[in-house]
Amino acid sequence: QGEDIGLTWGTTQEINSDYFAIERSLDGQAFDEIGQTKSAGTTRLEQEYRFTDYKAIYQGPAELYYRIRQVDVDGSFSYSNTVAINPERLGENLNLFLAPNPADRQVELLMQSGASESLQISVVNSLGQAVYSKILPQAHETERLAINLQNWASGIYYVRVDNGNAAVVKKLIVR
Repeated sequence: QGEDIGLTWGTTQEINSDYFAIERSLDGQAFDEIGQTKSAGTTRLEQEYRFTDYKAIYQGPAELYYRIRQVDVDGSFSYSNTVAINPERLGENLNLFLAPNPADRQVELLMQSGASESLQISVVNSLGQAVYSKILPQAHETERLAINLQNWASGIYYVRVDNGNAAVVKKLIVR
């Protein structure tokens, strides 16, 4: 967003959540907390959060790395995936969200792609065997896709989405 970078993320539910710490890195390894956003606490409703890293493009390198640390009331925490943002190539970025995860009957993929090209979706099991594949031709900036899991064996799967410029992989647990 001009000199700023706007971060948006969401949750499908929250249990005893306290806040989100937004972390930035110049090298993808050493992260610094640059801000916090209060979370909803405990809710079964989907929540959307936003944070703006003001004047971020002046931080130095071409790529900036971001991650979210979700902190619970008891102090325990977990990290989101790390996202690399190159302000000169924002149209090529790609984000993938899976909900619910772990999943039983169905998982919904939310894909955000700056490129308006096709999206290639593929899923492999823990042995690397392809179990699902789909192409969304000329995808929009945000796409949703529901995958029926009722005939899938319980286990770990890997969902990969590729927009021709970037690819992202997320782990999916099927119960």
